[in-house]
Amino acid sequence: METFFFPAYLWCTSTAQFDVSIYGVCTPLQQQYIRQCAVELKQLGAFGETPTTTALIWDHLRRTSKEYFVQMCNAYRRFEQCILPYKRQCWYVEPIKGELAVSSEALAFACLEGFYGMLNNWDCLIRVLTMGEVTECENRMAKDAKVLMTQTQDSGFYNAPDLASCRALQEFVSCIRYPIQGQCGEDAWQHVREAAQRQARVYLPYCILAGCHANASLSLLFFCAVLLYLFYT
Repeated sequence: METFFFPAYLWCTSTAQFDVSIYGVCTPLQQQYIRQCAVELKQLGAFGETPTTTALIWDHLRRTSKEYFVQMCNAYRRFEQCILPYKRQCWYVEPIKGELAVSSEALAFACLEGFYGMLNNWDCLIRVLTMGEVTECENRMAKDAKVLMTQTQDSGFYNAPDLASCRALQEFVSCIRYPIQGQCGEDAWQHVREAAQRQARVYLPYCILAGCHANASLSLLFFCAVLLYLFYT
């Protein structure tokens, strides 16, 4: 399965905004506890052992049924309860941030706030994500991101890699907008768009994607890991 949207390559080159938790140190034992909580979701294919394998696994999501989606969301709710004791101090600190937080943000929206919308639009989204038009958006993002990473732009909020990552994501979201809107309707697009903003916020908190509000609290389920896969292969 592939996370609803973006590539690990972009996360690896962006500046980590929250490497130090304000809630204390995340110890190795606490990290192991959180990883243990994630075992069920790993078995279902929501998380991989590395960003690369997560992307490969999430690629499978395009071909899964509604029933599988419901099963995965039930497992996600159990995962959220399990990690509560150490989530504050560990969630935005590496390596947990890279291993679990980005993919989990996609599930947070898909399985909680956006659950019924995702479920209602699931068959159409699965169909659209296999279209050549969307594949072309993915290929273009992979190429554009690598070009942007070589640029030396600077900004008040980001270093050059941050800005390049944000631009690549913005262009990708704009590219997939019309196939999704045209085939599945506005409601489906709103779910995908808001999902993308939630996931991007983990590493690029100031990056506002097309049509998203600055305080959007939603996630993304398909494209993040698809792109992770494109960058690591």
